[in-house]
Amino acid sequence: MRHRLLILLLVFYTLLLIYFSLAQVENPSFRGAQIDKLYHALAYTVLAILLAFTGRWKRNVFLIFLISVAFGLFMEVCQFFVPYRNASITDAMANGLGAIVGAYGGGWLMVRLGRW
Repeated sequence: MRHRLLILLLVFYTLLLIYFSLAQVENPSFRGAQIDKLYHALAYTVLAILLAFTGRWKRNVFLIFLISVAFGLFMEVCQFFVPYRNASITDAMANGLGAIVGAYGGGWLMVRLGRW
């Protein structure tokens, strides 16, 4: 039961990431701020941690990292084709940094909790 709830949370969170990655920003002035990169990193840290907790690829931190990075790159490529969004290499790098932190942090948490 708990595993199903975690999977549902992962799906919901992924849909939220898709929405916020492709939605039109009402106030584009905050987009240039460096805090935006922190938001990207945090978003993909959470994604990787959720993957660590729900995935069947347990103990494979590198695979969790790859899935998170691939999703982040995919979202940046999608933004290239959305007229009111722009793809950014720095956003992709922030996504990747968050994926590293989340994959290794999630793996560490799983070991500490005795689930791996």
